[in-house]
Amino acid sequence: MSSSQHYIFLDLPFFVIIALVRTFIDIMDLPAPSIIRDLKRRLFTPLVILAEILGVLSVVLIGVWVAYYPVRSGFHWDLLGKIYIHPFIMTVGMVFVFGNSTLLYRISDRLSIRPKLVKTCHVVMMMIVLACTAVGIYLAVTSIIGKTLDNVHAVLGIATTTLFVLQFICALFIFVTPCAPEWLKVSYLHLHAFIGILTLVSATATCLTGIQVGQAFFGSHPAISLSLTMFIPAFTAIIIYILSNEVYRAKRNHQIN
Repeated sequence: MSSSQHYIFLDLPFFVIIALVRTFIDIMDLPAPSIIRDLKRRLFTPLVILAEILGVLSVVLIGVWVAYYPVRSGFHWDLLGKIYIHPFIMTVGMVFVFGNSTLLYRISDRLSIRPKLVKTCHVVMMMIVLACTAVGIYLAVTSIIGKTLDNVHAVLGIATTTLFVLQFICALFIFVTPCAPEWLKVSYLHLHAFIGILTLVSATATCLTGIQVGQAFFGSHPAISLSLTMFIPAFTAIIIYILSNEVYRAKRNHQIN
């Protein structure tokens, strides 16, 4: 074997590696992004359906837990009964309805719903969340543990409620009333979306701490409490994934117009 043939033989693995790398780069540059984006688009509906199933299961489980498993079953409007209604109505409002209100723009963009109708539905859902929050806070304050604020659940609840109310007031002034200029709407939109996600995460954390507190009042039922501990964060995680994914982003700014 000559010296030139020897060098070519030694360099052969290097050329093979280069060829494989170039092939891999060509594959990644051309078909992979389109395949991934198409896969994500196909997953949108299953993800939304899964989120809805998890949300409904969370609401049903929390309702069953607080209505049937305490010593005195059923909802009652007294000092003891109010603390049973509080977690149910707060889960419905601050988690399920609020989470769905954030998905509204992603879903409506694929159904080609009129922007004015989408915006109206979003405002109505926010009003429902506000009403549930107001009633839930009233129930907690006027219940037998109304003055108990020295725990993580109470602090997170106050922080979440404050964040939501401030967000609601700002959004009402900027997006609903005709007073705000166009540049303010455009500038605030990204902050509005971020605070919405932050509020949902905070509400989820409040629910998880509330599950721990609730075991002292509603009884320790591991099957229900563990299921809620998995279902509520999973519901929130799917929504955040959809909201933060570029493929699912709405093409039209419904909130501005």
